[in-house]
Amino acid sequence: MTMTQLETIPLGKTDLRITPLGLGIWQWGDTLVWQYGRSYGEPDLKPIYDATLAAGINFIDTAELYGRGRSETLLGQFMRETNTRDRIVLATKFAPIPWRLGSGQLLKALQASLKRLGVSYVDVYQIHFPFPTTSIETWMNALAAAVQQGLIRAVGVSNYNVAQTRRAHTALARHGIPLASNQVEYSLLQRNPEKSGLVEVCRELGVTI
Repeated sequence: MTMTQLETIPLGKTDLRITPLGLGIWQWGDTLVWQYGRSYGEPDLKPIYDATLAAGINFIDTAELYGRGRSETLLGQFMRETNTRDRIVLATKFAPIPWRLGSGQLLKALQASLKRLGVSYVDVYQIHFPFPTTSIETWMNALAAAVQQGLIRAVGVSNYNVAQTRRAHTALARHGIPLASNQVEYSLLQRNPEKSGLVEVCRELGVTI
């Protein structure tokens, strides 16, 4: 299969470079919102993975909540079958659900994600959504520790507002680590990140949306 080379852009102030178009795989294995196992299944997903890489796309985003881990497991399986881990900027997410109260819980969840993916590190590890039970600073300190241990290469957040983004950026800066990204709903139809000032703040801080 012919492979295409696409232009890449830097992810925040890190040395990672991603294609402007990425592949999000919430639908892989998910039966709660999507129809995995009914209207489509694993045989339908492998061709999507192959076509993504053939098109030159290198950024794939998943999460431990997607399919209750099944999304990560399927992605790991496809990477192993095709020996293509080194061609992917791999991103996944940690869910700060109420019973996870400290840094040890984040590192435990990260290790579980690494096992499902079958890798020794992920390129981008993100906090999936803000949750007030545990402070932003606690999670950023835990992510900084994961960077220092070589388990992740870059830190991201998801669904953070302006104030939360600034707090995350400041907390990571104390460790000399940039906040690479903030994954939010943003499109021609959903312009709230512009209206709220989030786009402007992320540009100021060097954070990729």
